[in-house]
Amino acid sequence: FLQSYASFYKVFKRNSEDYLKNLQLPVRSDISRIAGLVVNLEEKVDRIEEVLEDFEYGYAEPATSESVKELETRLGRVEGKLDRLLAALEGGAQDGGAQVAETNGSMVEITATDAARRKAREMGVDLSEVVGTGTDGQVTVEDVRKKGES
Repeated sequence: FLQSYASFYKVFKRNSEDYLKNLQLPVRSDISRIAGLVVNLEEKVDRIEEVLEDFEYGYAEPATSESVKELETRLGRVEGKLDRLLAALEGGAQDGGAQVAETNGSMVEITATDAARRKAREMGVDLSEVVGTGTDGQVTVEDVRKKGES
């Protein structure tokens, strides 16, 4: 009887170990990673619920075209100030913002801030047609906007 029990125990132990090796149980790191994801998701859902409650109870107002235009105007002023600050910091020592364009058969150097160049590309404005009002005639974002609106 003991011999049968011993052989059964060995077979049972071997099969149990094989089964547990193949069983894919989550480890502590898996559980902590998933718990972190759940917490982040709950925070995002809570924020969305708060915003929806604000709209539901009238604490918040949806954005109107007037408020969007006002924000665009304010953003434009901020970009202009940043352009002036960058130009002042660069102090004209770097001519990396210079570009040469041909106007009426003569070569003219165009200095513009990086933000003004991006805005000109976005609006499809030719920088050689823009009169710069920045330091030493440098073209700013506001100059590009004025040219794009005209």
